[in-house]
Amino acid sequence: MKSSFWDVLSVLGLLSTCAVAAVMFMIFTNPTSSLNMFPPPTEIPQVIIPSSTATLLKLPPTWTSTPDFQATSTLAATQTPNPSSTSFVLPTFTTTSTPSRTPTITLEATMTYTPGEDQAQEISQSPVDGSSMNTGNDFDLRWEVKNIGTNDWNTGYYYEYQSGVKGSGPESYNLSESVDDGETITLIVDMVAPYDAGNYSSTWVLKNNDGDAIKTLILVFSVK
Repeated sequence: MKSSFWDVLSVLGLLSTCAVAAVMFMIFTNPTSSLNMFPPPTEIPQVIIPSSTATLLKLPPTWTSTPDFQATSTLAATQTPNPSSTSFVLPTFTTTSTPSRTPTITLEATMTYTPGEDQAQEISQSPVDGSSMNTGNDFDLRWEVKNIGTNDWNTGYYYEYQSGVKGSGPESYNLSESVDDGETITLIVDMVAPYDAGNYSSTWVLKNNDGDAIKTLILVFSVK
């Protein structure tokens, strides 16, 4: 009787050990099981931070010119006519005068005059055209003029300023003496050179008693 009690107790101990072993195995395999009196702490969910990924910029497509081939027509060779005998005329050379700032002096002594009532010829001039003088220079402008007309000139004839530098005297001068046909007289004008450097001219006209122009007299000069 006594031995059977210990046998039962042994069996119960063995069963208890197996039960405990089974519970421990279940807890080991599944720690979050309700059988586990000390379950592990709940894991904090892992936050996944998205990483910045560089996006490469794409260049716009480049324009590529495509040559436009156009068909060109080729001219067919044409027959060239045989050269014919043609007379060649040499061109006529024509002289063209080019204006210049330097006055051209023409000697009136070589000119032919048609006799008239009032005519004059310029014999000489002082200073000559193209002369250079200093600014503010005081000088006398002289023309030697010959009466080549049929009328005699009296002291009512005069020469007067027309354009350009006027001078320092009056705008008109009467002849100082009578001039018969074929005789000469010197016309004098008081002049002062301008105070600015440059190219200048002074124009005067010889006239008769009625104011009709007989001869135009011009001085071209420069001031430095």
